[in-house]
Amino acid sequence: MFHMKQLDILKTACEHLGLSVDDSKLENIEKYNDLLVEWNKRISLFSKNDKDLLISRHIMESIVPLSILEIPINETVFDIGTGAGFPGIPIKIMRKDLKLLLIESIRKKGLFLNKVITTLNLEDTRVICERAEKLDSRKAGTTNFVFAREVGRIDLLLKLAFPLLNKGGFLITYKSPEEAKLITGDSIKALHASASLYQNTGLPNWKDKTRQTHLVVIQK
Repeated sequence: MFHMKQLDILKTACEHLGLSVDDSKLENIEKYNDLLVEWNKRISLFSKNDKDLLISRHIMESIVPLSILEIPINETVFDIGTGAGFPGIPIKIMRKDLKLLLIESIRKKGLFLNKVITTLNLEDTRVICERAEKLDSRKAGTTNFVFAREVGRIDLLLKLAFPLLNKGGFLITYKSPEEAKLITGDSIKALHASASLYQNTGLPNWKDKTRQTHLVVIQK
C-alpha cells in the first residue's frame, strides 16, 4: 500500500506541473502501484531497489509530458515497448479521455497490463503483444503522439516511431543526461531528414537524488 509521503510527493508535483489530480486519480494510482508490487514478485517489472520510488521516479516521470505538450481531447496515443506500463498507464490515469495503445512484445507483461486495465477500469485502452516494427503497415500514420520510455537508442526509436506518426506528430522519449547531451538538432536531422528536435530538457527531481532524466521530444 501507499505511504502518505508518496501521495504528498505526487500531489505536490502535480501542483507544480499545473496538473489536476483528484481522489479518483489518486485511487487508481494507488491500485496501479499495488499491482506493480504484487506482480513484480512473479515477473520482472521494475528493479527491486525502485519499490519505494515508483511514484517519485516512474509515475511522475511518466506524466510530465502532459504539462509540456497540448494533447487534444480524445486523442489516440501509442506507448511502444511499454513494459510495466510506463508512461502510458499513468498518462491514461491522468487523462481518461485519451485512447491508449500499449505495445509490448513480452506476453507475461501483456497479461499484467490487461490486469491493470481491468482493475482500474480503463476504457479505450488496448494491449498489442508484438514488436513495434510489425505494426508499421497496419498502424502507419495513425497517431500524433508516440511515447517510448525505455526502448533504446534514438536511431532505433526513430525507425520504430516515425512510421506510426502523422506528419507533425511527436515522439516523446526519456534519456539519461549522457545520452541527452548527444541529441541535438543536427544529430536528429542526420538520422532522419524530416525530424526536428522539439525539446530536450531535464526533468524536475522529486525526492530522488540518484537520478536525473531528460525528456526528449522529436517532431516529424
